[in-house]
Order: sequence, then structure tokens, then C-alpha cells
Amino acid sequence: MAFAEIARLYERDPHFPIRTLRLKLLTAFRDGSFFDVLPYPFQQETTENTATYIPLRQRRPAAHVSWANEVLQDVAALLFGEGHFPEIESDDEDFCNAVRDFAEDADLRTVLSEAVYRASVGSAVLFVRFLGKPGHLKPIVTVEDSTWFTPEWDKSEPWKLSRVVQRYKVKGSALREMGYAVSEDDLRADFWWKTEWTENDEIGYVPVKVETDDEGNVNDATNPDPKRSVHHALGRVPAIWITLPGGDKTDGRCLFAPAMDTIIEADYQLSQLGRGLKYSQDPLKVISLDGDMPDDFKKIVAGSDLLVIPNGGDAKLLETSGESARAVMEFVALLRRYAVRAISGSPIDPERVTVPQSGRAMEILNLPLIQLADRLRNVFGHVLMQTVTMVFDVAKTRPVEIKGKKTVFETIDFRLRWPAWYPPTATDRLQDAQSVTAARQSQALSQDSAVKFLAAPFDVESVDDELKKLQKEQDDNARRAQQQRPDTSGQQTA
Repeated sequence: MAFAEIARLYERDPHFPIRTLRLKLLTAFRDGSFFDVLPYPFQQETTENTATYIPLRQRRPAAHVSWANEVLQDVAALLFGEGHFPEIESDDEDFCNAVRDFAEDADLRTVLSEAVYRASVGSAVLFVRFLGKPGHLKPIVTVEDSTWFTPEWDKSEPWKLSRVVQRYKVKGSALREMGYAVSEDDLRADFWWKTEWTENDEIGYVPVKVETDDEGNVNDATNPDPKRSVHHALGRVPAIWITLPGGDKTDGRCLFAPAMDTIIEADYQLSQLGRGLKYSQDPLKVISLDGDMPDDFKKIVAGSDLLVIPNGGDAKLLETSGESARAVMEFVALLRRYAVRAISGSPIDPERVTVPQSGRAMEILNLPLIQLADRLRNVFGHVLMQTVTMVFDVAKTRPVEIKGKKTVFETIDFRLRWPAWYPPTATDRLQDAQSVTAARQSQALSQDSAVKFLAAPFDVESVDDELKKLQKEQDDNARRAQQQRPDTSGQQTA
């Protein structure tokens, strides 16, 4: 069973581009609803009316592996997990503190981790909205799947968004629940739900019933809805389009696509294995009868599965041995290795690594995962920098508050400093400290560079503050040494 074989069962909506169907399929696979299009559960072997055998390809697997999501969670943790969120470096320490406050106030760690998950299909869209009472605006950062969104780029500045449009279909019954006037005849009809973000406006349109003219052209929602429209006048589209490497400008390459067929194979193998175990626990009963089966026969014979044959008939049962079950488990384990390797996941088996490993050893063991995370650092590091720049640019002209404080910076100049992939052990920190000490003694490294190098492994939040503390300690030590030095000014030489 292959991904493409099941994907053919999904009907394409002619009112949307092929891109929408592709993203819909990938999102369904990622979220676990991909097999919902299959009509029968796995345990149902025959149709209810005609007792016709149902092929496996028409049944939804009963077991599902989560290998793709495991890799996505691992790479998100390496990018924005505890101890992995990048530090902000700037010549203005107050700006660094303000960005840290913003990251905490907006919960950027969670939002960007969610962005990694949603963009895994190739793209996602991140919104930065400024909400609150007049004079007290708070930046709110959210991320959405890109399935129903379409970006448009500025022709003179092709890296800059000029518009983002969201458009999808809703039922008339859903619109009535939202307060729209919908007739009884249109409760099951499709309506266009459309929202548009421009440099100065967020425009929600009045939903209209989906209709097609004689030439096959579909209509669109074109009348703005004042209740859903806002004039933000930011001078920029309050959105950041996230595109993974390997595709076009709109959608990148899906992270888990190379493993999808292997994952589907594992789902069906495990489902078959479970089916065999259930048979062994509830075996099929074979009964030979002379004559017709009585009406109350099912009440007399307990059990869920029963095979009745006429007198003189013959039946043979095929049983599954323990060897075949073991072979399936070994095959699934092999499939897991192939799938994880195909999408650059961690090859480490947690059951085999039972002793602590150094940070460097973990990097070597997890080299494919590290390489994947390193490629994504460029993408999501740029997203983080765009988000910070947008918020503090808007704060120059709007009453934006971060943790209840209005903060304005005329110059926004900063860079990201990413921490080590894995937290160093005590041995790692000792080796780093010895190396830095030797470099300082040979005058090959400045104190400022030494503190920056050791800041991450020793959990130093502010390099500038640490340098000030070191300078103060040196001054205090020099003053105490001066005080303890014996006074020889009054002594006379013989």
C-alpha cells in the first residue's frame, strides 16, 4: 500500500489549485487523519449485506506508528526546546533585555516549536497581531497551516509580502451558528469564507454562496464585512511566510515525505499482527450440523466467530505461529530504521543507550538529526529575527507594551547566538574551561571572547553583566591586596 494509492481516493475540489490538495493530504498524514477516507475498519473482513471479502487496501489500519512526529518533535526541541532557544546579542543591553521579555511574554518558544510542526509539510504562515485597549497594545504571535492561505509578493521587493489571502468553504449551517442569516434551503450549501491581510488592513468579506457560471468560472466574496475588518495601518503585512528549503518560493519540500510509504507499510503490518493475536485469543469455532441451524443456535454457542458447515462437509483453519509474529516485529523494526534514516531522524535506540553520554558523543550519534536541525536553523532563525524586528519597528509609532512596559528603540540591530546542540557534561565544561584558561595565559584570547565562549555551557545570561562582575572582582582583589601589603614607608635602612 502506497501513499499515492490512498491519495487517489481524495476528490480534488476544482475551485482550488492542486497545491491545496497536496497540502491537505500532507497535513492529514501528519495529523493522523489520512486513512479516514478508507470506508471500512481494519477488523471488518466482509461487507454486512453481501458478505463480500473486503481487501486490505480498503480498510483503515488499526495501528499507527508515530515515527514522523517523533522526528518533528526532536528537531523542534533542538531548535527551540529548553536550553536551545537562541540568545539575542546586541551592543544595546537594554534592547537584549526587552527582546527576552518579549520572547517570554509572547511564549515564542512554544509558538516557534509549533511553527516547526506546521511548516513540516513545506510551509506555514506566522501572524503578528497587536491587540488590546487603546494605548495598550500587546503583540500576539500565532502560526497557522498554509493549506488555505495564498501569499502575494511585492514586485519591486520580491522578498516582501504585499498580501496574504485566506479562502475556504464553510457550510451554511456553520454560518448560521456564527450569526449570519442563512435560509433553510442553504444550510447544506457551501459558502466562501475569505479574509485578506494587506499592508494597512485586515479585511473580512461577507460570505457568499459558492456558484459557477455557464463558462465554469466560480464566484468570489468581494464585499467587505465591517464586523470582521480592521484598519491597522502598520505599513506592512502582519504576517511572515515560512518556506522550507527544497521547493519553490511558496512551498518547500515536506520533511517527512520520503518516509510516508514506509510508515503506511508499518501501519498495515502491525494491524495484521494485531489481527492474528486477536484470532489466537478468540479462535474460530467450527461446528458440523445435520440439518438446518436452529433459530436460537447463537444463544446456545457462546463466542463471537462461528463457522457452520453441513454434515459431511470439511473445513481447514490456517493458524499463525509465534515465529511469524516475531518476524513481523523484526520487519517493522527494520522499517523504522529505514523511515527514520530517510527523514534524517535520530538513529539512536533509547533502550540501548543506558549510560550518560557527553555532549560531543550525542552530536556524533545524532549526526543526521543535527544536520537537519542545522538546515532549519537558517529558516526559523530568520523567522525569529523578522518577528522581533516587526514588533519593535511597530513599537516606534504605536503604544506597544511588553510585560506592561512601553519600550522604544530607535536602532534595531541584533544577531542570534545559538547554544550547543546538547548541554555539556561536567567533563565537557572542565575541558572548555581548561582550554580557555590556556588561551588566556598565552594571550591568544581576550577576556571578552573567553566569557562569550563559556557563556552557554555555564548558563551566563548576560555577557556584559558577567564582564562587569569580573572587573569588580579584580578591583576588589587588587584593593584587598593593597590593604594587606605591609607599610614600609617609615622604616629606615641601616
